[in-house]
Amino acid sequence: MMNSAGFALLLFFITAGSFALSPEKMQEYFEWGEYDRIIGELSHDSTFLPLDAKTSARYHMYLGVAYFSTGKIGEARIQFIDCFDLDSTVLLDRKYVT
Repeated sequence: MMNSAGFALLLFFITAGSFALSPEKMQEYFEWGEYDRIIGELSHDSTFLPLDAKTSARYHMYLGVAYFSTGKIGEARIQFIDCFDLDSTVLLDRKYVT
């Protein structure tokens, strides 16, 4: 049986993970060119569950641009394929990918 301190700690870890992947924070990292941060936050779990397909596609796009800008072209390609498999309407904004 879990005591209240153990339950609070478990709850903290569950919610901490969900805040780390907030769409707003990922977009902010992307817009500011924080590619190493995007890779650090997203590369450990490329399924992005339980997010909807559109948000998951956007995360794959962010990760693809991050990998590309750090010279990891193979990894970027995989992320872009995953992105467009989830949402074929995603567009890369020229101001972020030039």
